[in-house]
Amino acid sequence: MTDTNSLIGTELKTFPGGYIGQSVWQVRYNDAADAAICIFQCEEACDLTGAMAYCKALAGTSPFYKFELFAVDDTAYMALTGSALATTAGFQCAVGDVSVNFTSAYTCTKGQVLCLKLSYASGTIDGSNYVDVLYASGTNKFNMFPAAAYWTGSSWYGSTDYYPSMVVHTDLAAGVDFGGLYNIDAGNYASVMDSGDRYALRMEIPASEDLEFHIDGFRYTGKAENNGGNPFVAGIWPESGAALATVTIDSHQQNYQMGQNYTRDYYFTQSATVLSGSVYYLGFESLGGSNNVNISYMQPNGAAGLKSWPGGDSFYASGYDDSSSTWTDDKTKRLMLNPILSSVHGAGGGGSTISGPSIGLIG
Repeated sequence: MTDTNSLIGTELKTFPGGYIGQSVWQVRYNDAADAAICIFQCEEACDLTGAMAYCKALAGTSPFYKFELFAVDDTAYMALTGSALATTAGFQCAVGDVSVNFTSAYTCTKGQVLCLKLSYASGTIDGSNYVDVLYASGTNKFNMFPAAAYWTGSSWYGSTDYYPSMVVHTDLAAGVDFGGLYNIDAGNYASVMDSGDRYALRMEIPASEDLEFHIDGFRYTGKAENNGGNPFVAGIWPESGAALATVTIDSHQQNYQMGQNYTRDYYFTQSATVLSGSVYYLGFESLGGSNNVNISYMQPNGAAGLKSWPGGDSFYASGYDDSSSTWTDDKTKRLMLNPILSSVHGAGGGGSTISGPSIGLIG
């Protein structure tokens, strides 16, 4: 189908913007008063079934903790109101994902504002028996909502530079989590890449969407290289075969900027046609020998963590080894990369009933 360019410059959101994840923030639960919250808006009407956070460290014997769900008082800063709408039984933490179901699910309405709270429940808690739990990622400049904060016994401490990382499980068939973005840390891939190697965001729009995208490039946030050297390519590749579209980037031209944690739009020399139901990779390829690149990623820690990210596990990181011509997928990582579109169409054929661009691209 012809590219109309009617949506030129439109981004398909795979992350919330800013440069989230270059640091993570945690609460040390070594006092009964310690707590952390995530205030969020419900994206759909559904049952909220449980919650998840990441335990970074454990000392001694873990006390018992609980997740609770509250309404929010809109007349005060970070103020919860009423009794808990849902709660978990007390649980102990181990280092890693901490995922616990509510004793009874809570049915939310679309657009409702709620607060997830993680706090002490029972057991010995002191300087020798405690856990460190992540509650936010940074830095996400001037982020007002969703909001993250922690409590030390007298007041809530939050920041508009943070993005919450605690999430709420739902019963939605698409497997979506509400709240923050589950992120346990940031990192960089391959300080040196050999010629022909790639690191990219794997993208597979579900076949049931029956859509055709025209992709002009992508918006990327994070590091791309350590210092100027050989040129490299920004491109889009199918699962096998030659690139659909690329652009060669002068390494020296962006040496300083993309050696830092900044954002850039990359535009290919031509548009690429992408169909739902097929696998594509958007990212970077090294040219020349031993390019000194340093490509950033976030760590949602696997398929369960990806449920809180836009598009879920339709998007995750993958590396390509030119010597073996193989992609190695990694659902524990996610690039901060948004495809830039110029048009979206119903793919047609196969009994498609879609006649034009669709709202809710990933359903």
